[in-house]
Amino acid sequence: MLKVLLSLSLFFIFYTYIFYPLIIWAMNGRFSKKDHKIDEEQFPFVSFLVVAYNEEQVIKEKIENTLLLEYPKDKLKIIFASDYSTDGTNGIIEKYKKEGIHFVPIGRRGGKSKALNICIPQAKGEIIVLSDANTFVQKDAIKKLVRHFVDPVIGCVSGKLRFRPVHGNPLGMIESSFWNYETWVKMKEGNIASVPGANGGIYAIRKSVFQFLPIDKAIMDDFLITLKIIQQGYRAISDPEVRALEDTCLNVQDSFEQKVRIGAGNFHGLRYIMPLLNPSQGLVAYILWSHKIIRWFLPFLLIIAFITNMVLINSGTVYRCLAVGQLSFYFVAGLGFFFYMISKLEKVFVSK
Repeated sequence: MLKVLLSLSLFFIFYTYIFYPLIIWAMNGRFSKKDHKIDEEQFPFVSFLVVAYNEEQVIKEKIENTLLLEYPKDKLKIIFASDYSTDGTNGIIEKYKKEGIHFVPIGRRGGKSKALNICIPQAKGEIIVLSDANTFVQKDAIKKLVRHFVDPVIGCVSGKLRFRPVHGNPLGMIESSFWNYETWVKMKEGNIASVPGANGGIYAIRKSVFQFLPIDKAIMDDFLITLKIIQQGYRAISDPEVRALEDTCLNVQDSFEQKVRIGAGNFHGLRYIMPLLNPSQGLVAYILWSHKIIRWFLPFLLIIAFITNMVLINSGTVYRCLAVGQLSFYFVAGLGFFFYMISKLEKVFVSK
């Protein structure tokens, strides 16, 4: 039994990060649906929506970035909502009202999901483009997003996020490399079926297929919005030509807390998309299980692999080699954390 548990845990760990992307890449040659309709000349009315909470450090740059978007002004409404910000965010947004920015102050903090529930139904136009306050998009982003919606089967289009390089920030380099890998996988998934969650930094949806988000627990809105659209029979795709930039986390603690929030939000949203996990959903179910569900359980798989391997360490050369590999992996991780803590202490003493 222990050998079976060890084998299965190791298989799923390597499967989700290595074997599955290779399978998706191979399937693109046979099952690709990239030939959906595109119209470069269509300009439907678009509402561009940003929900912010205490973003005074970046909100001015975000507004000015948004004002530079190349799209017919008579067919674009720019909305900035503030989820009861307590810093200077509201005051900065209000200064841009004369330049066409529509400001929606939320009177009581209720989270991003509540703000979206308020703003999207009131937004004008059939296409809603959603973006984060710390994401800066290229001028042609809206044009490239909306060109896909001429095809009635397209319900969501996600853009490609890149991280802005921060000098001397190795963590940012690692996150950037991993995100490039993630973007490649999502593009391949969208080519054969649908992406299992849009990139929250920049994506567009049909307003008519938006469903109200739960507000009782924190959820990942971009993930749940996308899957709710897929549940209605529409496709969610990724367009690598829709580009946006975002700053990476500057330290391990911020990155860890971000990953915890994302993980918790995904788990909370799982119950709302259970029908899509049914094998009868075909490729959509396969993508969700392979890309999302298995990854969410990765910490438990790592624990199982480590414990069973330590118990079986005297059962043969293979298990001893596996144990050395696992211990080396955790030693390097621990060493990295040790040097990170040393650097934090150095900054404290230097500042004093």
